[in-house]
Amino acid sequence: MALRFDRISVYPAGATAAQTAGEAAIRARFIASEFTGASVLSFFRLEDGTLLQVVAHLSGPTPQAFTKDELYELSFNPQDVIPFIERAA
Repeated sequence: MALRFDRISVYPAGATAAQTAGEAAIRARFIASEFTGASVLSFFRLEDGTLLQVVAHLSGPTPQAFTKDELYELSFNPQDVIPFIERAA
């Protein structure tokens, strides 16, 4: 499956904001952020080791500050997920 990294919102672990908004959420640990000029990329790691990126464009709201190694809820609208039926070679 695929999900654009600008479609993910980040909340403190245990937050109910995602559930209230009807969004899906997955828990991940914050690793680091990187300033890229027009945006800030934040990197999170799932329990299974998968690395996820979340982008905050500087043209929007001020990017959030995260605490290294803390857990966060990464939420998204399930309709934004793009499923891939066939396995990649």
